[in-house]
Amino acid sequence: RQKNLEILRRKGIDFRGKVLELGAGTCWFSSAISKSNNAITVYALDFARSILTKMAPLIMDATSADSGRIIRIVGDFNQLPFPEKTFDFVVMDAALHHAIRTEAVLKEIGRVLKDDGRFLAIREPVLPAWRKNLRNTIGVQERAHGVTENIFSKKEWRACFEKAQMDVQFIPARPTHRPARWRPIKRFIWIFFIPWLNPYLFGYYYFLAKKRCSAQQFYH
Repeated sequence: RQKNLEILRRKGIDFRGKVLELGAGTCWFSSAISKSNNAITVYALDFARSILTKMAPLIMDATSADSGRIIRIVGDFNQLPFPEKTFDFVVMDAALHHAIRTEAVLKEIGRVLKDDGRFLAIREPVLPAWRKNLRNTIGVQERAHGVTENIFSKKEWRACFEKAQMDVQFIPARPTHRPARWRPIKRFIWIFFIPWLNPYLFGYYYFLAKKRCSAQQFYH
């Protein structure tokens, strides 16, 4: 997971000001962001109290996080306990696709973002053009246990953001892990990743979004 931070820095994405991580879990992402020179405070929100209180401190210590900058909060990303226009950045790691009402969560994110703020989501599943069958195979075991596991195409993801009045940019990414049980040809394609095949076979992207400016904000 840490490789994603290196890739993001190379793409010019740096975290600043007040940052909110949703679905923070063990707080690995918040821990990494806390070491950024431009990040003032990182709020790590998750629904699972036990993970935030028992596992997160271990990860924060293991990754040498600046724990003084991290504020852990038990909460629901469907209804954020923050005023409007609070954060410069909102981030999620493999959490947005677990939302039951994706557009509603994005609207909440837009509400708490400052006008010039940004939303970043990493490791979210995107349905590749040539592998439509993944919609029925990814997350089967999780769904059997009641976990929400959505996988959308780029077009469907974009529609979710548009309904939330947000403009999204899909930044091509590279895989940061390798499958354990793949046939040699697939493993070869994976290791020697070919970027132009990404939309058709893999669907690896970072989502970078901002609130859509109203006409009043534009002319102001």
